[in-house]
Amino acid sequence: MMYFAPSVWSRRYGQDFFTASIVGFSLEEETEGFLPCLPPSKFASFGIKISIGEDDYMLNRRTRDFVALDRRIQQVYSSKVPLPVPPPKTFFCSTIDPESRQAQLSSMLDQILNQFNVQSDNETISSEVKTFLELKPTSVLTPH
Repeated sequence: MMYFAPSVWSRRYGQDFFTASIVGFSLEEETEGFLPCLPPSKFASFGIKISIGEDDYMLNRRTRDFVALDRRIQQVYSSKVPLPVPPPKTFFCSTIDPESRQAQLSSMLDQILNQFNVQSDNETISSEVKTFLELKPTSVLTPH
């Protein structure tokens, strides 16, 4: 599959091409408290819209998911290419500016997808990106 930035994406490209963009966020509460003596903390969950040909699906990722993807990519490419830096994590969602965080994560995602396309020569990176975006084989996608 080949990535196109949302600004140039068209459904006419077909099932071998995709785009991904962060389309929103929600503030959620942890179901389990960090410590029993503290109330549950809040976190931001970012909605990512994936479009493959005529099909769309949504998934949610937290900042820690982006950081984990960055770490896995760093393990393979640490000194070979400049990588986008994920925004710093915050604790207890107290200093979060979700709009700013969304913009930073959108930029990071776009840079990763442009730099390490799913057809990357490095199968490890390709696999990590596919897993992160839950990209499904085109044969599994069914028309709406």
